[in-house]
Amino acid sequence: MSVCLADSDIPNLVGTWVLKSEGGVLLKEKEPGPKTLHKGAFSTLNAEAVVTKQQGRIIHGTVKSDKATKNFIGAIGTDNKTIYYADEDGFLEGKLI
Repeated sequence: MSVCLADSDIPNLVGTWVLKSEGGVLLKEKEPGPKTLHKGAFSTLNAEAVVTKQQGRIIHGTVKSDKATKNFIGAIGTDNKTIYYADEDGFLEGKLI
């Protein structure tokens, strides 16, 4: 048996990106943490993602909004359009547009 892999064309995401997100918060405590970007059951977030390092599909960086600044790690999906992301208090799945 043999396996053939095509050139993956993994996008280089190092740089500054506009982040627009619809989300919400499921709380363990009475109030969101100081680094929670989304507030309330439903919210819209406008922020800036700065990808500082990338090795293959894995990225590291910082998200900045008017609410908080925090570190993240993520992975680019094999379709080169999906992002899987975790930060200091949550996670998300998104699409590159």
